[in-house]
Amino acid sequence: MLQQVRETQTLDDVSGIAQYPFSSTQRVEVSTGIQRFSYKADVETLLFVNGQLIRDERSKLPGAFAVSMWKAGAAYVGDTSTFGFISPVRGSRYRFEVQALTGDLKFETGLADWRKYFFLRPVTFAVRGLHYGRYGRDADNGTLTPLYLGEPGLVRGYDPYSIGPGECANGASANDPCPVLSRLIGSRIAVASAEVRVPLLGTKQYGLINASFLPTELVAFADAGEAWHAGQHPKVAFNTSSLDREPVYSVGAGLRVLLSYIPLEFYAAKAFQRPGQGIVYGFNIIPGW
Repeated sequence: MLQQVRETQTLDDVSGIAQYPFSSTQRVEVSTGIQRFSYKADVETLLFVNGQLIRDERSKLPGAFAVSMWKAGAAYVGDTSTFGFISPVRGSRYRFEVQALTGDLKFETGLADWRKYFFLRPVTFAVRGLHYGRYGRDADNGTLTPLYLGEPGLVRGYDPYSIGPGECANGASANDPCPVLSRLIGSRIAVASAEVRVPLLGTKQYGLINASFLPTELVAFADAGEAWHAGQHPKVAFNTSSLDREPVYSVGAGLRVLLSYIPLEFYAAKAFQRPGQGIVYGFNIIPGW
């Protein structure tokens, strides 16, 4: 007998946005729209006898739901950055945004995202600070997908698919079957990052080696982040053995390649809050932040 479970998540969004520029580098945005999120799961059971399929049954699993919400938001945005082939190389970028959602669920979100780039030809020093959170009555409602620090572009070295049962067993309990993973999940996150970017392959004007057909950027990075829920408070600490909800850190190196207009990132990271793990390797399809 073979069973296959299919999970389907659908997000429908209709939005409108209006912008008012103060200058070529600063603007305000207001937006409104309707959002619907639904989830369902079904299981297909296949029964084989002597290698022949004799039964194929499908049934729905419990837990299906759908929520609809109206949303409205406002943002203040600035961008004086200059892009290289794969990442910004100078200037700054920021976005400060608030949004209210009401309907089947009711909560507010807040975003503060600030980035600064220092260009010392041909090297760029980049720093970033980011906070995103859900606030209000339903900020921690279980129907909402939780925020995760190991998402691409946040804290490298903590990809959820790289955390195996062996790491989860460390400190596991009935209330928390995987402390290493659960402390990376919350309704609010904060991230700080720093990078050194060196254009290895590029042009004579921007690149150590003139090979513009395959722009390549070498990167050294340090990431830090913390996730928490309503009623909890973020901490400032560095502890490699604790399984408490504390900040996580990683350092590493990698490269970004622009392949047919697709930005590819390959990296190796040391995730300090995964003491049983050595070097973690990862891959993202994203440009530099």
